[in-house]
Amino acid sequence: MPATPIVLIADEAYVLGLAAALRSIEQHTQPLPRIYVIDAGIAADSRLKLQQVVDIQWIHVSNIEQAELQRQGLLPAPGQSCDGHVSAACWLKLTLRQLLPSSVSRALYFDCDMLARTSLLPILQLNLGGRLLAAVRDVGHPCGYDGLLEAGWERGRPYFNAGLLLLDLQKWRQAGGRIACILRQHGSRLQYHDQDVFNLLAAPTSQPAPHDRSAPPAPSASEQMTWLQLPLEWNAQGVGTYARRRLQAEGHRPALFGSVEELRRYEEHPFVVHFTGPSSVAPSAFLNPWVPFNSKPWAYLCQHPFRSAFFETLDSTPWRGWRPPQHQVAEACAEEVSRFLALVAEQEPGFDAQLCLQQTMQLLQMPGGTHRC
Repeated sequence: MPATPIVLIADEAYVLGLAAALRSIEQHTQPLPRIYVIDAGIAADSRLKLQQVVDIQWIHVSNIEQAELQRQGLLPAPGQSCDGHVSAACWLKLTLRQLLPSSVSRALYFDCDMLARTSLLPILQLNLGGRLLAAVRDVGHPCGYDGLLEAGWERGRPYFNAGLLLLDLQKWRQAGGRIACILRQHGSRLQYHDQDVFNLLAAPTSQPAPHDRSAPPAPSASEQMTWLQLPLEWNAQGVGTYARRRLQAEGHRPALFGSVEELRRYEEHPFVVHFTGPSSVAPSAFLNPWVPFNSKPWAYLCQHPFRSAFFETLDSTPWRGWRPPQHQVAEACAEEVSRFLALVAEQEPGFDAQLCLQQTMQLLQMPGGTHRC
């Protein structure tokens, strides 16, 4: 079997995560396979720094090339996505079969908000047995979500997280027409974007994980199986937060952990940590115990249990010593107060929201007057 390369996709907003992800792979996986990075808008100086982390095979995707992929229906056109703020880097995962050299028959996709904690060789050497891909069940939505039902999703069907994907690119190269059809018909309701497309393409079912959670499963002989389900530790999501809700079934969400001890091993000894979730949340949401904490280590107020591990890894790259600037907290608080005062101004004629904002920021010893209500 030819060596399987690893592929990551990033723009400048995720360059810190990309640097840590690359270093973590290099630290644990030897011999190191070929590394492809699909550049969706990384600054030139950042590319030079990243090249000092590992030897990278760059694939640059220009705006013109992205527009052509949209014309072919392989990326969502304006208005097709339910979230217009999602970057192109999110969707480019769907076009790996076009962007990678035709000689690459399979690849391991690795999200740039993940951290390897062990060698990836067991996954890189996994025999897919004719299946489309291998992945890890999504911990937050192990059977998908109601919004997918209109796209033909069957309630109770296993749903995977697209942060780590071992892909048979030869089979995926035959799926271009189906991707275009899914985006055209259902793109506006796909809450989890490219991940939903991958799941719809890989339906109908999956192979259950083996009893030995440390080893990938052997391929099943069943021709109905289209993706192999890896042990949860290969893409540990919701560590310290929503993973704990999978100790018992909730509605159509099944339990994923058989015991508290099994959950403890998952949270303390993951093979790959996935910093799932948004880069930041509003301060009021951060104080809400029902809202998961900020998950991205490069964002303010991150409380993820592996935040320290992320910065230990980042400190072995050219970004040594970088930490989130504290002014992000002040700016987020100012935005929150600004929105609240704007609501008050709508109800109270003559209320000077801008003056109140300046006075509030002074009381909090924050710079005021720069945030519009």
